[in-house]
Amino acid sequence: MSKVLTQQKATIRGISSHFQRSINLTYDAGNGDYISGYIPTLNGAATLADILQNTEPQATHRAHILHAPYGSGKSLLSLILSAMTDANVADQKALEVVLERLNRHYAEESEVIKQYQQQGRRLLPVILSGAEGSLISALIRALNRSLSKLGLGDLHPRTQYSAALETISRWEKAYPDVYRQLENRLKLEGMNTLSLVIKLEDFQPEALDIFEQFYPELTAGAQFDRYASASLTEAFHDTAVSLKEVGYDGIIIIWDEFGRFMEAKSSDAFGTEAAQLQTFAEFCNRSGDAQVHLILVTHRQLLTYASDLPTEYQQEWARIAERFQAHDVSSDSAVVYRLITEAIVTQDENAWQLLRTQNQTRFDELTARSLELGIFNLDDVELRQNVVERAWPLHPLTVYALPRVSSKVAQNERTLFTFLAADEPHTLQEKLKNAPTGWWQVGVDALWDYFAEGIRLNIQPGGVHHVWSGVTHALSKIEPNDQLTQCVVKALGILTIVGDVNVQALSNGGRVVPTTDLLAWAINEPVEAVAVSLQTLTKRRAVAFRRADGFWTFTRGSDLDLDAEINGIIQRQSPSRLQLRQLLERNAPLPYHLPRGYNLEKKMVRYYRSLYRWPHELSSLGSDEALKQLGGRVSYADGVIVYVLVTTLVERQEAEEVVQALPNGRAIYVIPNQPLLVSEALRELYALSILENDPQFMAQDERLPREVDFFIEDTQRRIHRTLQPLLSPFHKGAKWYIPDNGRWQSQVVNSQASISRLLTQLSHIWFNHTPIINSESLNQRKPTTQQLNAANKVIDALLVRSEDGLFPFDLDLQGYGPNRLILRTLLVQTGLLLPVDSNDENGRWQLSRPNNEILARVWDEIQAFLNSAIEDEQEVETLIDKLQLPPFGIRRGVLPVLLAAAMQPRLRVLTIRQQRKVVSPLTGETFTALCQKPDEFTIEVGPWEKHHAALWDVLEAFSYSFLGDHEREQQPLSYLSVGLLRWLQTQPRYCRDTNQISKEAREFRQLIRKAQRDPTSVLFYDMLDLLDDNSVPAADEVAYREALKQQIGHLSSEIASSYQALLYQLDRFVEEEFAKNSPKRYRTGQAALRYWLDRLDEQIENDLNSLRFSDTLAQNFV
Repeated sequence: MSKVLTQQKATIRGISSHFQRSINLTYDAGNGDYISGYIPTLNGAATLADILQNTEPQATHRAHILHAPYGSGKSLLSLILSAMTDANVADQKALEVVLERLNRHYAEESEVIKQYQQQGRRLLPVILSGAEGSLISALIRALNRSLSKLGLGDLHPRTQYSAALETISRWEKAYPDVYRQLENRLKLEGMNTLSLVIKLEDFQPEALDIFEQFYPELTAGAQFDRYASASLTEAFHDTAVSLKEVGYDGIIIIWDEFGRFMEAKSSDAFGTEAAQLQTFAEFCNRSGDAQVHLILVTHRQLLTYASDLPTEYQQEWARIAERFQAHDVSSDSAVVYRLITEAIVTQDENAWQLLRTQNQTRFDELTARSLELGIFNLDDVELRQNVVERAWPLHPLTVYALPRVSSKVAQNERTLFTFLAADEPHTLQEKLKNAPTGWWQVGVDALWDYFAEGIRLNIQPGGVHHVWSGVTHALSKIEPNDQLTQCVVKALGILTIVGDVNVQALSNGGRVVPTTDLLAWAINEPVEAVAVSLQTLTKRRAVAFRRADGFWTFTRGSDLDLDAEINGIIQRQSPSRLQLRQLLERNAPLPYHLPRGYNLEKKMVRYYRSLYRWPHELSSLGSDEALKQLGGRVSYADGVIVYVLVTTLVERQEAEEVVQALPNGRAIYVIPNQPLLVSEALRELYALSILENDPQFMAQDERLPREVDFFIEDTQRRIHRTLQPLLSPFHKGAKWYIPDNGRWQSQVVNSQASISRLLTQLSHIWFNHTPIINSESLNQRKPTTQQLNAANKVIDALLVRSEDGLFPFDLDLQGYGPNRLILRTLLVQTGLLLPVDSNDENGRWQLSRPNNEILARVWDEIQAFLNSAIEDEQEVETLIDKLQLPPFGIRRGVLPVLLAAAMQPRLRVLTIRQQRKVVSPLTGETFTALCQKPDEFTIEVGPWEKHHAALWDVLEAFSYSFLGDHEREQQPLSYLSVGLLRWLQTQPRYCRDTNQISKEAREFRQLIRKAQRDPTSVLFYDMLDLLDDNSVPAADEVAYREALKQQIGHLSSEIASSYQALLYQLDRFVEEEFAKNSPKRYRTGQAALRYWLDRLDEQIENDLNSLRFSDTLAQNFV
C-alpha cells in the first residue's frame, strides 16, 4: 500500500536528470551523455554485432526489424547503432564507455564490434521517426536531411544529373517559354542549352550547380527535386556510390517508431506502399558493395500489426516480413533492475544513511523475503544493495513487477521510464515530491494507478484487458472509504498480470502468485487485515480462491451459494466408483506412451495405452483378449499401462497383492507410494457436472455459467495436482510393476525418457519378429483413405493374370505417387519382388520368399495357413490375429499388400468367401476388407493336379471368345465361370430351360449356373465328376484333354441344338395330323396348316373367319 504520511517532507531520494525525458532519435543523435549511459543487454549486444557483421561486402542480411515493448530501450539502442556505424570522432569517447561494458559482459559480440571499427567502415545514418507520409517521400526527405546536416548537400549522385536532363527535355517539349528563359539566362553566363546538356551528360558537378541555381528563378521559387525522376532504389544506390567519394561505405536507415507507419498501412497489404517496402528491403539485402541498411524499430513484430485482419492479409504481411531479420531487443530483467536503480539517486546522503541505520531490520526482512521468493536471480549482497536499498522507496515486488507490467501494457506515453521520471500523476516523481519523513514504500498497487489505462486498452490476443475488467468489477463492490481493500484489489490485478501462473499447465511455473501472504507483503499491510478484505470480496463474488493452487483470482459470481448446491448433490447422490473413474477419464485423459528407440529401429509407431483402474477392477488387462477389446474390433493394443487409483493404505496393499497374483501379459501396473486424496474432488466434479447440465438451475442467474466453469476448472486442477505423484515420473511417487518371466518386478521410473526406454526393452521382448517396413504412412492401424487406395492399386497390379507368373517392371504402375512408394517399400526393398535378372532391373520381375529372416517367417506363417486351407475352408481371423499378435505385431495397414503378395502364387486355386458368399473377382479392395473385417471372411485353397489343369485349359478355350481383354486378366476361377455363363446366355431361352435333353446335358447346364455362386466346387470337383468317365488316364495329357474337349463339345452341342430339334418335331406333328391325306409332302407345319384351312373353306358355305365357335380353344386355334 502506498503510504503517504502527513509529516515533514524529505528529499532523500530523487530522479536522475538523465531519466527526465525519453530519447528522440531525430534530436538526440550524437548525444554523448545518452550514449555513455547505455547499459548493454544480451539481446542488444547480439543485435549490434549482427547488424555490423552484415557490413561485410558479401553480406545479404541488411534489412532488420528491432522489436520490443515500449520503454525497453529500443530508441537508445538505435542511438548507439547510429553512433557506431557513423564512427564520428565526437562520439568516440562516449562509445569507449559502451565498448568497455560490452567487453566486460559480452566479449564475443564486443569482438565483432571492434572488428568493424578496425576496418574503418562508416555508414551515413538516415534517421526517421513515426509516420512521415508515404514510404518513398519519407525516405527521400530523410536522405536529403541527412546529407544537408552533414554538409553533403553538394553531393551529386548520377540520378540527380538524370533528373536535370529530364527536366530540361520536358521544358523544351511542353513549356517552350520556360525553355527560352533558360537559354537567355545561360547566355548571360556565356553558355547555351546544348553545352549545359553535354556537361550534365558528362556528370560535371558545376553544370548541376548552375542548373540548381537557375531552377528557382524559372519556377517561381520552387526548389529542384534531385530525385524527381529516380526510383527509390536508384536514389539510394547512386547516393551510396557517391558517398564513397567522401569516406562513407554506404547508408544505414534507422526508422524509429515505425509501428505508427504500420498501424496506418497494415490494412493495405496489397497496396503500393507494402509492395515498395518489400522491394526496398530486397534491394537492401542485395545492395552489395554500395551497401544500404534498413533498420525498422517497432514495439512488436511486423506480422502482429495484421493480426486482426483477414487471413490473406496476414499471409501477405508474413511474406513481406520474411525479407527482414527480426531481433527481439527486449531488456532482460537484471539490466532493467540496474536501470531502475540508476534512475533513483540519493539527494541527501546523510539523511539516507540515517534512515538506513534506523530501518536495518526492515531492510533485512525485505532482503530475506525476496531471497525466499527467489524472483531476482541475484545473490544476497547484490539483491540487498541494488534492489532493496538502492531502489528504495520502491518495494522489491514493485521493482520486480514494473518491467513486466511495462512490457505487457506500456504505451508510447506511459512506460517504465515515464513512471519513474515523468512529472505527472501517479508516478514515482510525484510520490517523491510528497514523500514523508521516515520509512515509507511504494507498493505494487501504485503501478495499477499509473498503468490502468494501458491495461484497459490491451485487448489483443493474449492481452490483459480481462484483468482490468476484474479489477473494475471488484472496485465497484467496495466502499469508497475502504482504502485497504482497494489497494488489495489493485495489487491483485498487478500480480495477476506479472505472476508466472499458467492455469493450463499443472504448476504455477513461478513463485510470484497472489496468495494472501504475498498480497499483504506487496502492500505492506498485516496478513490478518488483508485476509478480512479478501473474505469480504469473496462474499461479494468479486474474487475467488483457487484451492487447487492456493492463490486468488478475479471472478464475477452469481448470487447463489454454489458451495451449498454442490454439498447438497453430494449428500443426495452417491456416485459409484465406476462413475467416478469414467468422470476422471473424461476430465484427465491419460496419454499414450511410445517406445521411441524401438519405433526408430523398426520404422513404425508402436504405442501403449494408459488406463485408470481401482484396485477391485484389476484383472489380466495384458491378455490378448483384453488388449483386443482395447484395440477395437479387429486390432490389438500393443500393451497397456494401468495407473491404479488407491485412496487408503489398505487399498494400496490390496492393489500390490492383486498385481503380484496376476499372470504376466503385455501390461505394466503403476501403484502410488502414498494414497491419492482424489475422491472428494471427483465427487465435487460429479456434482458440478450435474449442475452444469441442469438447464433450469443454470437459468437462475446469467453469471452462473461463468461461475460453474470456474469451479469446474479449479476442481480439475486439484485433481491434476493430486494425481501428479502417480502420473508424473519426475515426482518419483509411484512404483512400476513390470512383467518378468512369470513374476512381477517393481522399479521407480523418474523421467519420460525412462518410460520410453522401458517400453523399448519390453517391445523388443514381445515383438521381436516385427519386420522392418519403411512405409510409415501405411504401417499403421488406420492408414488414410489415400494410402489405402494406393495400396489397393498395388494389389490390383499384383493380381493381374500372367501366363508365366512374371511381372513387368514396377508392375506397370505409372507416376511417382504413394502407390509407387508402397511398391518400393513393401515389395522391392523387402525382397518379396525381385528382378528375374539381377543385372536388368527394367526387365521382368518375380515374387519369391524374401531372404530377410524376419519377413521370411511372416511369409512361412501365411503359407502354413494356406496349406491348412487346402480342401478345408479356414477362417481368416485366425491368420490376421496371429500376424497382429506377438512375436509379429504387424500393423493392419500393411497386411493387405503382404497377404496379396504371399497368396498370389496360389491365386488360381484360391477361393475367398465373405459371409459364405464367394468373392469374385479378387481385387485390392477384397484384401483390404479382409484385413478390416476378418471375422466375415474364409479362405479355401483348391487342389491342383493334371486333370484340373487339363479341364481348365479346355474350359478356357471353350469360353475364350466370350470374354473381354480385361476379364482375361482376372483369376481363372472368376473368368472361367463368367465365360461359361456368357456362352449359356447366348443360347435361346428354350435351350437354357428345357428338360428335353439328356441328364448329363442338364447337369452341365446346372453346373454353369452353380459356378457363379461357388466356382471352387464346380471347377475343382463337380465338372470333373461329370466329364471324366475314367476311360482315359490323366497321365496321358493329350488324350485326356481331347476326351474332355469331346465331352464338353457333345454336351454343349446337345444344349445348343435342342431348340432346332423341337422345331423339327413340331413340323412333323402338324404334317401328320393336318395333311395326312394330302397328295404331296409339306416341308413346314405352316404349309400343312394352310392346306387344311383351304380344304375347310371348300366344305362350308360361309367364310371361315365369319364363324364363331363355342369352344374357346377351337376359336383361338382357327
